[in-house]
Amino acid sequence: MILAVVILAFVVFLLAAAMKSKPARKPAAQAPGAAVNAVANKPAEALSPGKSSFPSWGRDPFAVGSVPVQATGDLSLSGIFWDAKKPVCLIDGKMLKAGDEISGAKVLEINKDTVLLKVGDELRTLRVGR
Repeated sequence: MILAVVILAFVVFLLAAAMKSKPARKPAAQAPGAAVNAVANKPAEALSPGKSSFPSWGRDPFAVGSVPVQATGDLSLSGIFWDAKKPVCLIDGKMLKAGDEISGAKVLEINKDTVLLKVGDELRTLRVGR
């Protein structure tokens, strides 16, 4: 009995949602080859693997391979994935572990809230968001 009431409520919900939605408008008519030409005329950079078609998104996470990260100015720590045995940090969009290098800086130590870097003879401490 309860199952019948739940199913009936679900059907009513679906019907109400279907009645509220308006039919989608069809796009303006285009020449048959217009869509093909639009894709063919895109710059090579937009079609290269590893780049999203939305510039504000940055790198496409589903692309095979990786795009080299170009450091501009100071390094930016985006996050720390803490594990006592294998901590990993995200600096300038690149996943790094202790011993890895990025833009001439070597990751010495990854703690729960900081990352210690060696840049030349200088030691730097990065914090998330700074």
